[in-house]
Amino acid sequence: MHVLTFGSTGLAGRHILSELLKKGNQVTAFVRNRDRIDLTLLNSSNLTVIEGDVLTKSDLKRAVTSCATHSKSDVVISSINEGLDIKLNLQSKGTRFILEVFNAIADTGKKPRFMIFAGAGMLDANNGEDPKQLWKHTAEYPTMYRAVSDEHEIIYHMLQQEKDLEWTLLCPPDITDEPADGKFIVSKNVVPHGKLDIKAGNLAQFIANEITARQFIHERVGIANIKDN
Repeated sequence: MHVLTFGSTGLAGRHILSELLKKGNQVTAFVRNRDRIDLTLLNSSNLTVIEGDVLTKSDLKRAVTSCATHSKSDVVISSINEGLDIKLNLQSKGTRFILEVFNAIADTGKKPRFMIFAGAGMLDANNGEDPKQLWKHTAEYPTMYRAVSDEHEIIYHMLQQEKDLEWTLLCPPDITDEPADGKFIVSKNVVPHGKLDIKAGNLAQFIANEITARQFIHERVGIANIKDN
């Protein structure tokens, strides 16, 4: 399996990169600065690093086409984000550019599977009222997350327009910088009945397994740590 990653120096991305390599995947990591990747990972023979800017289309095209020997990557994973302070619309712009690159090279073969991060606000509320209401549109949704959730909703609508693309929208709650313990639950399209956080290691573990399990094609994925008894 070959995987092209975006955002591999961020909180979730670092754990994802480590887990992918641990499972023996061939990985190409697209980053702004290779020096931010852990040295032990940089020394892996299964890792190729490409430096560039996700808002520069030529850089993105270079990254995607460089994976042509791997059938343009089996999977592309994007965990790029700019936190809660939305200034550059980094996620939506970067996603749009990535999708444009996919479409530009589509005539040369099948598009890779695309797994991309949003947030728990993009899941159905699961509150017994309107079963299809996004959590972000409910009164209980935290105000501090509304701006970034608007960004995520733009991404979701982009994916829905891509009829010939196998996509998965990853919708975690707050991500904590902790290793995996395997104690998490997953739900399809709805807010899971778990904690309002997820360990980055658990998230990475799920993603590394899902690229081969393929259980969430054209779906939103809720994931959370299991509540304490």
